[in-house]
Amino acid sequence: MMVFVRKSFDWPDTFHSCVRQVAFPSIQHFRHVVAAVREKATFVGRDDQDRPVNDDTQPLPVLTFQGTTKLHGSNCAIVFPPEGGAPRTFHSRARQLTPRSDNLGFATYMTARHETLAALRRAM
Repeated sequence: MMVFVRKSFDWPDTFHSCVRQVAFPSIQHFRHVVAAVREKATFVGRDDQDRPVNDDTQPLPVLTFQGTTKLHGSNCAIVFPPEGGAPRTFHSRARQLTPRSDNLGFATYMTARHETLAALRRAM
């Protein structure tokens, strides 16, 4: 959950325009990590055209990873106004949501949950 705190705006007319969208970063695949480690471990310099030179006979490091399951679904966030009260905006991974421009019904569903969201805000 993201909570934005902004102090310099006139409530409520400019609230939507002052909330900055913070996009959730991309999550890389394990194969990208393996390729990056292999490239770094075997790098020995650059050639005369400034291209990387790798020596595939170099030993590769042994790394230990702890994996977690990535659940496929939807990223949604609630943005509360700094003065408290009911939330004014909802967000997906990359954009602001409204009931008319929704993501899997999240904004529509949450808009109707005034009491639950007020309790969540008080608990923060």
